[in-house]
Amino acid sequence: MDFDFSIHSLEQMTSRGITNSQVIEVLKNPDQVIKESEVSDIEVYQSIFKNIQGGNYMIRVFVNRTKNPKLVVTVYKTTKVFKYWQNEGNL
Repeated sequence: MDFDFSIHSLEQMTSRGITNSQVIEVLKNPDQVIKESEVSDIEVYQSIFKNIQGGNYMIRVFVNRTKNPKLVVTVYKTTKVFKYWQNEGNL
């Protein structure tokens, strides 16, 4: 599975302290892949991680699925896991 990274996504990874290896891990083995909306070409690959304090956070990777190879458009991390987690029926 090949992915390209937009300049914006690389800048966001740097500014948000998200490593390339973390993003690759999410892309290769996501906990979930969801559509951003019914009319969007964007899929969100997301995975849950544990931080050193024992809490959870999620890395969300937004990918344009119509590009070849697929294009990572932005990346962020959030502690609002339950806000973005979707039931299996929504994949």
